[in-house]
Amino acid sequence: MKKKTLVKIKDGRISFKNKEHIVSFLENNDGAEMLLTLENLFQGRSNSQNKLYWLYLGIISEETGEADTLRLHELFRRMFLFEEIVKVLDKEVRIFKSTTDLDVVEFKEYLEKIELETNVPIPDTDEWKKIKRDSEIFNI
Repeated sequence: MKKKTLVKIKDGRISFKNKEHIVSFLENNDGAEMLLTLENLFQGRSNSQNKLYWLYLGIISEETGEADTLRLHELFRRMFLFEEIVKVLDKEVRIFKSTTDLDVVEFKEYLEKIELETNVPIPDTDEWKKIKRDSEIFNI
């Protein structure tokens, strides 16, 4: 019998999304030999998420008068995706995450931060609904 469940690994510990289901499964299979497979669900931003992001930047451009969406992208990335400061040739360099490195939860949070900053609503597309739904699943 196969059982799939979402887990999150943090600080060497596993958190289960549906803990009661997995506990029941373990109790019902006490003493059985099983194969445990863990699969990384992280995937960078999908093409449809990318389209939503650039659509949203276009809307912000129209609403704010900032015509250059690449500048908006860089502004928001620098505002919200700061990662660390490193030394390169004795100079401090700020390192920022790429939006393509964000998982679904981080991407949703990123768009929501932009929305709060600009007061421009995120377009209520099917992709945005999917992102919100998926982020609830993965945000264990």
